Amino acid sequence: MGAEGWSSLAAFEVPSRPGSDRSAAERVGECLQGTPLTGERLERLKTGVAEAVLNAVEHGHQNRPELPVRILVEVNASSARVSVSDQGGGFTPPAGEAPDLAAKLAGKQTSRGWGLLLMGEMADEVRTRLEAGRYTVELVMRFREVVDGI
Repeated sequence: MGAEGWSSLAAFEVPSRPGSDRSAAERVGECLQGTPLTGERLERLKTGVAEAVLNAVEHGHQNRPELPVRILVEVNASSARVSVSDQGGGFTPPAGEAPDLAAKLAGKQTSRGWGLLLMGEMADEVRTRLEAGRYTVELVMRFREVVDGI
């Protein structure tokens, strides 16, 4: 067991090319078989992972397949954590308004900028960090959904 009781289930890489997001999400799902994370909550985590990998491929590596995206799948007693890392310089969300569907559809906002918002809606927690030349997005999903603080 690692820090905070985290235990590694798998560490793997995918190339920075189209389709890697889907294959990474499926592999994460396979890694989490046998854990209490199932059904809709597992599917939500997989969607968040796919979005994180897509961002790493497009923004971190500019679709350069020779630069792999690293994925680490861990669990502790109450949660699953998936870390997605690239060699990009990181991302600071632009100041200003949050993505707005109506504004985007009306052409008043760019169609881009949904990644972190989507990840935040899919996972219970999303953290980002930049260290040692790697940008990492961590997605955490508790095994049980917390409803009204219970």
